[in-house]
Amino acid sequence: MANFYIEKIRYLDENYEFVPPDEFYRALFPVGSFQTSKDDEARKGNGILICKKANDKMMPPQIVYDDHAEIRKVINNEGYYKDHKFVFMAPVSYAGKRRLNDNARTAYAMAIDTDKVDAGNIRNLMHIATNIKAFPVPTYLVVSGAGIHVYYVFDEPVQLFEDKYEALDTLKSLITTRLWNKYTSKDPNVQYQPITQAYRMPGSKTKKGSIVRAYKTGNVISVEDIISCLSADEFAEYRANKNMRARNKYAQMRKKLREYWEHPNKAFDELSALCYDMEHVTIEEAKAMYPKWYQRRVIEGQPRGHYTSGKHLYEWWKKRMLSGVTYGHRYHCILVLVCYATRCNIPFEVVEKDAWDMFEYLDGLTPPDADEREHFHREDVEQALSLYGSDELYRYSNKKISFLTKIEKPPENKRSGYNKNGK
Repeated sequence: MANFYIEKIRYLDENYEFVPPDEFYRALFPVGSFQTSKDDEARKGNGILICKKANDKMMPPQIVYDDHAEIRKVINNEGYYKDHKFVFMAPVSYAGKRRLNDNARTAYAMAIDTDKVDAGNIRNLMHIATNIKAFPVPTYLVVSGAGIHVYYVFDEPVQLFEDKYEALDTLKSLITTRLWNKYTSKDPNVQYQPITQAYRMPGSKTKKGSIVRAYKTGNVISVEDIISCLSADEFAEYRANKNMRARNKYAQMRKKLREYWEHPNKAFDELSALCYDMEHVTIEEAKAMYPKWYQRRVIEGQPRGHYTSGKHLYEWWKKRMLSGVTYGHRYHCILVLVCYATRCNIPFEVVEKDAWDMFEYLDGLTPPDADEREHFHREDVEQALSLYGSDELYRYSNKKISFLTKIEKPPENKRSGYNKNGK
């Protein structure tokens, strides 16, 4: 494992073009992507950097403006970032300083993290993408240490309205399932991460102190071309059970996709249009269909309402995760603990203590022959806790929780007797 980094760098240097970090980020975020300064009134998002110092102190998030000055400081290991332990950045822009999914504005790429990757695995990955076409050819491969980050840079950035966010999240999960396999990784535990996941920056440090490096392996790509690598039923079935309206819509969609299977371009045109459909109904239609909702949300500007649960659900998950958590799913188990704490109105101090009390046990699940990178790290807990109270945690369905944690779904959440706030 210790030689994977050197082995990968040697292979990529011989076969692909090394991309300096500043060029990588300018290709990812072209001029005009972000605000020019904090006083810029343009309705644009900005990048956000997450930094931990060598003394394990997490630093406040830093905003990246259009001049990329913060990125150059990371590359040069200077100022705020001198002697950093890690610096993360997502291929996404945000409104404000908080890296919450609700604040995400625009996705410029889809990045997928794979663990335990050597040069042979990279060779296999590129062969499968180029010849078998089970997934697209990546725009960039980034060597982050023992693993790699696979970047698909979009030809046109995608605005992360709720429907598009969910569509891209789904698409990333499906591509991850195909991309992470026994030929491309030595780790059988596939890990799924959201479209807004932040990764180690090219030019920053790996866990062992080497430099994260990026290589150009392909071209920019459209979301439609990524979709076209998937089977029609594969995508439609995954998305079929989101909600009642979606079930009706996707039932029709599956029928159409089967009918159009001999003409895949037509089928995927419709599927793509569905991904980009920002609203299922117009505001005027919603006004007529849901007058109370319209009055509360549009006229009065009240926040989205949420169903809250009793403390028993939080306590149930604490016991269930400790008996069911497995290596490769530890982060998501802690994230779901934070999710239930948010839903059950458990104070932050309580879930924070519970999460840290579990830390040693979760780290103990690491295989005896694993290297330092494969341990459960304090930043994993910190990242999960940072999402406490966020709106996105209310949207984690039982099905999604089971998918992410590989633990059977919790008891059915019957809403009789539950409270919905925001009304």
